[in-house]
Amino acid sequence: MTTTIDKICRDAAERDGDTDYKYYQRNMRLANAAFRDLALNIVPITKSFTAEIDGTKIVEVPNDFVYYTKIGVCRNGRIITLSLDSELCLEETGCGCANIEEAEAMIDAIGQGTLTPTYGYPFYGYSGGYPIGELYGYAGGFNVFGFYKFEKSKNRILFHGLRMGEVVIIEYKSNGVGDGASVVPTECEEAIVNFILWKANEKMNPSFSDRAYRNYKIQYEKLRKIYGSFTESEWKDSSYRGIKSTVKR
Repeated sequence: MTTTIDKICRDAAERDGDTDYKYYQRNMRLANAAFRDLALNIVPITKSFTAEIDGTKIVEVPNDFVYYTKIGVCRNGRIITLSLDSELCLEETGCGCANIEEAEAMIDAIGQGTLTPTYGYPFYGYSGGYPIGELYGYAGGFNVFGFYKFEKSKNRILFHGLRMGEVVIIEYKSNGVGDGASVVPTECEEAIVNFILWKANEKMNPSFSDRAYRNYKIQYEKLRKIYGSFTESEWKDSSYRGIKSTVKR
């Protein structure tokens, strides 16, 4: 369930004796700051969006974007995850580093289910630059040049190896706010109200501010327990997402 930021701001104003809502805008600013803190550190907010590749091969990310978790394209009902190329540069710079034909062929082969070892990459383990263990499979989606690069300073993602009109799916961690949140999970309400009272009274009423701060920390820890309580299946799902294949023994 959710509650509105407007309700939270008005509740905080009434507790602070501001029955005329004189400081409503200040409360709104503090409420967004509080929820941003909760979203970044406790509340697991993951979103996704789609974008069509155009001639620039550039996709701008939303204002609430923190970092991406997965990037892919959808083919035949399945998402093909793309690999990162941290050294990718735009084609107009003339670097000439991208083998676009190979990248396009890779995506087509995976999407059609016809991926062959020609396009695969063996699951070898390496130690000191030498392979160890045995070959036991081929990875889908490996491309020596990568498919994208995230430019954090400009809040955009650069692509290559994808045709114009291709639709990419970008999953990302959200700060929950962007240009301003309108609703938040109900369980976050008390934490946000006390955050507002804490920050709003730091100079004018320190004792009241300290009490609100203590209440905020209590609510903060309650939320940590709520969102940290995984079921067995949720814990497995979460842990598997962080596991990569390694050499069989």
